[in-house]
Amino acid sequence: PFEVTIQPVQNGFRISARYFFGAPVSGTAGVRSVIEETIYRPPGWSDFSFGDAVENRSRVRTFPRIETPISGEHDFSLPIKIGRRPMELSISAEVRDASHQSVETTYSTILHPGGLYLGIKTEGWVGPAGRETTVRFVGVTPEGHARNVAAIITVLRREWHTVAKQSAGGSIAYESQPVDVWIASGLVKTPGAWSFIPPRSGIY
Repeated sequence: PFEVTIQPVQNGFRISARYFFGAPVSGTAGVRSVIEETIYRPPGWSDFSFGDAVENRSRVRTFPRIETPISGEHDFSLPIKIGRRPMELSISAEVRDASHQSVETTYSTILHPGGLYLGIKTEGWVGPAGRETTVRFVGVTPEGHARNVAAIITVLRREWHTVAKQSAGGSIAYESQPVDVWIASGLVKTPGAWSFIPPRSGIY
């Protein structure tokens, strides 16, 4: 009966609803939005890893549903705050006209924390302690274009320490917490390589 689209505009998003013969749709629009942290890999760099492979917790936020009148178009904004990880935003809109016909559409996009991603490529995920390990780096835009940049590289060994915690009722519970130990630091210019020697076995 009619077409519904969602597109980004300045300071927000726009829902458009029009009948196929061009007239605007008058009725109501219900909007649901969800934003979730994600791992993003720029196109053309599938052999490199981007993002934080250790902190793999995915934070999800569901925005309150919006119910609003619509007459052809409706603009709205969302209180989005981007941290240090890319976010995937999904918006679903259902428009119902005066005759109670409804059409639903969805829109999704990746929100980038910046204009550059640092990619890493190792010789392998497992290697012997005490032997030099070489890591390659690239600086890439979200669109996949390589850039020459300087980056400070820090190698940490992750250890897990178990601590005892006493609850309000007096019982003891044990909890493991990560502790990162500094191993080495250096400067690399992308695209480039940097090497270090892991002193002992562990997760680096």
